[in-house]
Amino acid sequence: MSDKSQIEWTESTWSPVTGCTKVSAGCKHCYAEREVEMRWSKNPKSVWYGRAFADVRVHPYQYLQPLSWHKPRRIFVCPRSDLFHEDVPDGALDEIFATMMIAQKHTFQVLTKRPERAEQWFARGRLADNTPSRILALAEALVDWDRPPTWPLPNIWIGVSVEDQATAEERIPVLLDLPAAVRWISAEPLLGPINLQSIDLGDAWVNALTGHFSDDPPDWNSGPKLDWIVAGGESGPKARPMYPDWIRSLRDQCAAADVPFLFKQWGEWGPCEPIGEAIAVQIAPGMQRIGKRRAGRLLDGVLHDEYPR
Repeated sequence: MSDKSQIEWTESTWSPVTGCTKVSAGCKHCYAEREVEMRWSKNPKSVWYGRAFADVRVHPYQYLQPLSWHKPRRIFVCPRSDLFHEDVPDGALDEIFATMMIAQKHTFQVLTKRPERAEQWFARGRLADNTPSRILALAEALVDWDRPPTWPLPNIWIGVSVEDQATAEERIPVLLDLPAAVRWISAEPLLGPINLQSIDLGDAWVNALTGHFSDDPPDWNSGPKLDWIVAGGESGPKARPMYPDWIRSLRDQCAAADVPFLFKQWGEWGPCEPIGEAIAVQIAPGMQRIGKRRAGRLLDGVLHDEYPR
């Protein structure tokens, strides 16, 4: 948990759950696992002391922490875990979402690789106003509302991590069915091209950026869609390169659909021509490994730092 964060798209982090397990290729060189194993598992003052990263734990003493932060901010929920991990009990999710419901001045950024678990949790115990009854009961125990808020809550953004077309087509359709005011994706590390304009649903195709299906008439009302795209390359000692055409394609798809786009980083690798080859060791064609700081965040000389409106 941190009152300030160096993650480019958030301002603070909140860790009511720690620990995670790998589910796809994007997890292979997990930055959080690397940090825990190299530093925090050896620190007696850390919640990670003596623990493996795969040891998933909830921390009830952290549940109400955002209520003590007076300045409104964007808060990344569980940066070193997955809130919807199968080892997180439903009761813990109830209490964590109750805090988010109460702390309406903050914006909570939830990111998961397990949208099916999120779907299962949201489906349990709904009220007529579409609010999970358990979190409303918990929140009302702390706050006396004349008119309790209803779902989807405007201060909770729900997103999925994807790294290529296969994971996009696995996770985005489930995300589009979740009751969220803002739906978003983090394509980091980006390990292959992703076409968000044509997500295969099995029996149809959907443009995830507009909410239109392949057989919709031109003037058809759109369905649920993505509201924000974050993308970036991999960092760390074993980072895999992200090729320029992959990230340019996402940028251009977002521009065509008027969807906010945030380019987080190149990561360890950058394209040769814009950055130069003087001290780089070139291994991947057209790319060079020069480190995250030198590679920077500019895409074709432009900083893309957009957020949902």
